[in-house]
Amino acid sequence: MPSEGKSIENSHEKISPTAYGIAWRRASMQIPYATEIFEQLKQNHLISEEDFAKVMQVPEMTPFFEARYKIINKFLKEIGIKQVLEIASGLAPRGLELTQDSSNTYVELDLPNMIREKERIVGNVMAKESRPNLHFVEGNALSKTDVEKAMSIFKLGEKIAITNEGFFRYYSLEEQARVASQIILPILKERPGSIWVTTDIPIAIVYEQLAKLGDKAKEFSDDIDKMTGVNKEKNYFKNKAEAKASYEKMGFEVESHSFLEIYDQLNSSKILGMSAEAVRSTIENSVVFIVKAK
Repeated sequence: MPSEGKSIENSHEKISPTAYGIAWRRASMQIPYATEIFEQLKQNHLISEEDFAKVMQVPEMTPFFEARYKIINKFLKEIGIKQVLEIASGLAPRGLELTQDSSNTYVELDLPNMIREKERIVGNVMAKESRPNLHFVEGNALSKTDVEKAMSIFKLGEKIAITNEGFFRYYSLEEQARVASQIILPILKERPGSIWVTTDIPIAIVYEQLAKLGDKAKEFSDDIDKMTGVNKEKNYFKNKAEAKASYEKMGFEVESHSFLEIYDQLNSSKILGMSAEAVRSTIENSVVFIVKAK
């Protein structure tokens, strides 16, 4: 894994622009605060017309991103832990949504350029409302020091929930394992009762299924590879069983849930005019892991 510091920041800052397209998909699915965030992006010309057109070409990918977002929310709310750390939070509106409850403390960690832009956007969206329980921290999820900086905001000794979506697939399986075992696992052990809710389980069949949505979907994926400089196919687990076994070997207890558990809450079918079968096929192989320390 790269050493902590500027080398990490510089090598992975290219990933951040991928968050813009996902912001549009969330907004189109009527997710709370997603429209406001996307409108801020458009007003500040942070999405080029060319990039926006590419996103619009593959609306069939939207159910995957909608389900990924909503299934994390489902389990965070069910678990009910009041302190939440989202690593590589991007432009997700989850922090805004969950801090409507003043008893929740939510900390977002992301690379400097992204988190500064996110904080500015949130400031504009919430211009008439204070949200002191929502915090933004500059840093990299691969840096133990940066994650500890974010953790310092929480009350000592009390359990926390950690969550992330969509960034592990840009890192090698070795890097993913190091974040899990060297950064996240110690936190879960130090704070008994803490949970890690992650959809960042890059399984080959999931992305093979997305690629089958057509030539435009493959072209979109290839463009992301070029933009980020990452060959994502090298970062995938072969299947769910291999992913689960890998986490258990690191010292985690893993409870796996299908994205289909959130199927009845998706807006993709009615908004995009997709068939129920098409929506199901887009998400049926994806999983969220609810993870504890052994």
